[in-house]
Amino acid sequence: MDFSLHRSTSNQHEHYDYTNDSFIPPAPTFYNNLSFHEVHGTTEFGADYALPLSAMRSLKIGYALEQDDYRFSNVGDNVDPVTGAEVIDPTLTNDFKFRQLINAVIESFEEDVDGLETDYPDLRKFARSAREFTVYIKSNASSLINYGERYRAGERISSSLAESTVNAVSSKRFAKRQQMQWTARGAHLLLQTRTRALDGTLRPLFERWHPGLTAANQATSKLVPVAA
Repeated sequence: MDFSLHRSTSNQHEHYDYTNDSFIPPAPTFYNNLSFHEVHGTTEFGADYALPLSAMRSLKIGYALEQDDYRFSNVGDNVDPVTGAEVIDPTLTNDFKFRQLINAVIESFEEDVDGLETDYPDLRKFARSAREFTVYIKSNASSLINYGERYRAGERISSSLAESTVNAVSSKRFAKRQQMQWTARGAHLLLQTRTRALDGTLRPLFERWHPGLTAANQATSKLVPVAA
């Protein structure tokens, strides 16, 4: 009987201070700040038992547990320009918690190639390659894609065009001699911005951070003539 237990935790904290100027419509300058805190913890437990059936065959039974705990919180404060006192802004403050619990029972039948009796000259090399392939399949079983199932469902089974485009852009932008060179942090932030732009959450986020932006947009929209 084999047991395994693994626990990992990651923490990320960011803080931003803002000076807000509104010109349309005119409004006094105001100050606020925003703090982000993200915590992600993963607990993994596994138990495996192997029952020998013969010199070459064995039956393995296992149990796997994975628990993911995720918490994201952001706190926004309005800052008094004179005293510097901070007052929590409920519209910029929230706390999100998520827990995912996965239980799995695994059963497998194995046949060891080391027990093969044959005159094949490269049997030792074949047995080593077979063991390495078995370890790879076991280690990546959860992430392997069933291309046959996707093909029968009419879904795309190749992402080579997108991958080659990403590789080309990344290679060019991360090159040291590139005039507009990317940094790892800059690329990460750009990806987050692009994702929010595509799912439609970028504008509401800015309007929540800068309430004057919503009023400015509404005032501007009233000035735009509508064609009959």
